[in-house]
Amino acid sequence: MYSYKDVFTKLKKRLNKSATEDYSNIDYDIATEAMNKAINDWIRRQMHGGNQYKEGAEESRMRVDDLQPLLVPLKKLVLSDGGIFSESEKLPSDYRYFNRFSFFGKNEGCPNKINIMSTLKEEANVDILLNTEGTRPSLKYEQFFHTIIDNKIRLYHNKEYVPSEGFLTYYRNPKKYDAEKPDELCEFKDDVMELLIDEGAKIIAGDTEGVAAYQVIDKSVESNN
Repeated sequence: MYSYKDVFTKLKKRLNKSATEDYSNIDYDIATEAMNKAINDWIRRQMHGGNQYKEGAEESRMRVDDLQPLLVPLKKLVLSDGGIFSESEKLPSDYRYFNRFSFFGKNEGCPNKINIMSTLKEEANVDILLNTEGTRPSLKYEQFFHTIIDNKIRLYHNKEYVPSEGFLTYYRNPKKYDAEKPDELCEFKDDVMELLIDEGAKIIAGDTEGVAAYQVIDKSVESNN
């Protein structure tokens, strides 16, 4: 994996023209700001499908591979009873994007607890979902839904089963890049880091009105994203 020093060196090489050293004096603060913005922008595009191929998270094997370093599996959340729903404690401080949520319950004819999936729904549709056959929460059919509100998960069960804990899988915030920590290792694969370095170089070129550098790097970013 690339070190932060490798990233800083490559960032300057992307920006410098073959016969000049126009960006050789780029400082740590500029590199740090640009790379962190590049990382955040890139992650958002991959999750939302705003990249060149319009693929969101887990819509292709490449997206799975690229984003899996950020996946945190089965984080236990304590649930408190709220009547027809149970509400979780606050989401983890490093929470960035939702992946899935489940809990354990007992079904009819099954003495052991089973892992029950819950489907993420819109808070605006809760009343309809609770009062419509086929979407109403049911332990018998292992059918529950939840919403995310006030940085908490609200699991609707209609008092059919009141769980005390749930398990969240989510995408965490990425590590902050810091050009002044040269020995730190990047968390993404080298091929992804190459794309992120291109993104960072494009941001710096745009901020410093390096039109020629911006155009060359921008073309590389779009064709490899």
